[in-house]
Amino acid sequence: NLLCDRIFNQYPDHAKVVLLNNRSDRLPRVGLFANLAKSLSFDRVVTIGSCEAEVQKLFASEPERLVLLGDSTPFKDAPGTTLLTQITEIITEQKILLVGAVNIHTPQAQELLSLFQTLVQAAKLEAVPKPKQKKNKQQRIQQKRLKQKRLKQKRFKQKRTKQKVCSKPSIRQKSLV
Repeated sequence: NLLCDRIFNQYPDHAKVVLLNNRSDRLPRVGLFANLAKSLSFDRVVTIGSCEAEVQKLFASEPERLVLLGDSTPFKDAPGTTLLTQITEIITEQKILLVGAVNIHTPQAQELLSLFQTLVQAAKLEAVPKPKQKKNKQQRIQQKRLKQKRLKQKRFKQKRTKQKVCSKPSIRQKSLV
């Protein structure tokens, strides 16, 4: 409960959604995690995997909080992109905090994990600064000429300033003349 409170506090503007991934060979976990999701005040509970009927019984008084995408639905063999699209279409809030719970070893969970890994890697690739392109010979020559021209102009300006200063007679020089 404390961990969820901390996470919820970090994302106050997000819809809180738990993804319950149940397996038929882990039946004792179904009720445990469904009740936990209920008590932690998740806005929505999305089910994937099996045992959805058991979760439905526990949420009988609040069916609107439940989103079924598991083995009892047409999404049983859906790719991760389809599952994520269903979640984001049903949960209409702009920002969603999606917390996974229970198991990771079901085909649907593997699909979602694979999708998330791909999305994370794509984001990392976008964040990497692109290397500077090497300049071709023509560009290097042009840049060198421009640099030389600027340096020449700077020296000429310094020389003119020095000449002006030296050509003006000082007060002492005027009095001697």
